[in-house]
Amino acid sequence: MKRPGSKKHQRWTDHYTERAKKEHYPARSVFKLKEAQNKFRLIKKGDRVLDLGCSPGSWLLYAAGLTGKHGRVLGIDLKAIRIKLPPQAETLTADILTIDRAWIDQQELGNQFNVVLSDMAPATTGSKGLDATRSFQLCQAVFYMQDFSG
Repeated sequence: MKRPGSKKHQRWTDHYTERAKKEHYPARSVFKLKEAQNKFRLIKKGDRVLDLGCSPGSWLLYAAGLTGKHGRVLGIDLKAIRIKLPPQAETLTADILTIDRAWIDQQELGNQFNVVLSDMAPATTGSKGLDATRSFQLCQAVFYMQDFSG
C-alpha cells in the first residue's frame, strides 16, 4: 500500500492495483470478474455481453477477451470510457435509469445478450435511506436490462 499524504498517492493502491496496471487494466475490479468467471464460466466465446456501469473499462476489456472477435460487448456508464477498446467492444455514455431502450434495440447486438454484468454503485450522499434507495433503483435497472438477455 502506498503511503498516504502526497497528492500523487492519495488513491488506494495495493497488490491488486499494481497487478491490474501490469496486466493493462484500468482498475483492480477486474479481479472480481475474473474470480466469478473462473468459478462459474459466465462468459463464453462468441457471447454478447452487456456491461452496466462499465467505467473505467476493466470489465469491458476482460469480457471482450473472453468473447473473442466473434463476440460483442456493449458497456453503458454515466462516464465516458477513455481507454482503447478492441473492435468487439463499444460503449454508450448514458444514465441507465433513463436510457433509451430503442437505441439498444437498434444496435448490431440486437436485443439479446447472453450475459448482463453490473458493478454499478450510486453516488452516495451520507444519508442511509437515500443511499439505499439509490442503490435499490440501480438494482431494479439491472433487472430491467435483463429483459434483453436471451
